[in-house]
Amino acid sequence: MSELIKLAEWCEKANGSDRKIDDRIKLAVAAIMFASGQSKDAAIAALGGDLHADPLPYTSSIDAAMKLIPPIHSFGMGDLNEDGNAWACVTDRAGVDYASTNVTEPILALCAAALRATAAYPTA
Repeated sequence: MSELIKLAEWCEKANGSDRKIDDRIKLAVAAIMFASGQSKDAAIAALGGDLHADPLPYTSSIDAAMKLIPPIHSFGMGDLNEDGNAWACVTDRAGVDYASTNVTEPILALCAAALRATAAYPTA
């Protein structure tokens, strides 16, 4: 199981924002950026600081969570689905959906859906 999928599952199980998850997301995103040949400066700009800085608040900030969405993808999210939980969906340009449902908060659902999309499109 890829690290991104594992992180998506952690987001789906979380009861609120979690700085440990934020830090793991930051490291996973940095690894993908470096593996795809992006420069250290590009990674620092995308991550909001170097690897020793605090991570962006992915699990508590919609702005930070949106940075996880791969390019040329759209998204939707909401507070409640039919079960009373938050949901999010990230869709690629081919129409493939990466959904996260039954999550406690919309931001966590968006993080999970974006991480699943990134796992399928790792050069984002």
